[in-house]
Amino acid sequence: MTKRPKSKFLQFLLAKDEIITTKFVIFLLKYEPFKAIKAHTKALELSCDGIIWLTAWPAFIWLASNKSLYQMQINLLFGLILDIVITALIKAAVRRRRPSPTKNLLTTLGPDKFSFPSGHASRSAFIMVFFIMIYPLYPIFWAPLIVWCFCVCLSRVLAKRHFILDSICGFLIGLAQAYIITMLYISEQNAIAMCYWGYNSHDLEAHYQLLLRTTPGSEYIKFVLQNGRLRIAALIGNTGSAETCENLILNGIDLTPFGDGILSFDIDIEDYFD
Repeated sequence: MTKRPKSKFLQFLLAKDEIITTKFVIFLLKYEPFKAIKAHTKALELSCDGIIWLTAWPAFIWLASNKSLYQMQINLLFGLILDIVITALIKAAVRRRRPSPTKNLLTTLGPDKFSFPSGHASRSAFIMVFFIMIYPLYPIFWAPLIVWCFCVCLSRVLAKRHFILDSICGFLIGLAQAYIITMLYISEQNAIAMCYWGYNSHDLEAHYQLLLRTTPGSEYIKFVLQNGRLRIAALIGNTGSAETCENLILNGIDLTPFGDGILSFDIDIEDYFD
């Protein structure tokens, strides 16, 4: 397969970028603070690794199970997925080789073996902006976020994983992704609905209630009430309650006064079916 021809300007730009990157790294590594950043390259790489974020963040959503956090969690997850897609597409299109080969198998497969743009730079920039402007944390956390983002971007250059232009463009892409998320920000109601796809009874909102009655080998009855009104009734076996449940759902009767006793069907509710 023949390589796609590059314009003279692009060849000139990439050549200059390689030269400047080499001189820039040599210059910075004369100073201890930048030597320290390079020494912690692996930790910084893992702290912004796409695979780690895409596995740990959904786990955090599930473990936290906090309705007040769902909107933030879902929007950040949406942004992380968007980041992976955009950087992968650009890398596959540009196909710029990294400054030096890597021994990490995961980074030698698919588009991630290419250098432009830096996915770590775009991801760290997006996360930084997300928690400073989109879902602002307390200002005390802003400085650590900014420093973390700066160190992640710079470490990619110092570790010879990217050229300067890769990190700069990755950072700008991260800012653009944050802007896209603000334009497509998922509402709290939709975020909650998305998080409840695999709920158990403890995951339901406070105004939902599950009622259950079982008789082994005979019947199984489960009610889902919203704001005290029957919305869903699951009846298995000869319960003799189908018509009652149908009337309760169609009439939207408030069953709050009856409590769990509604499952006994001994209460007199005929007067409500007008």
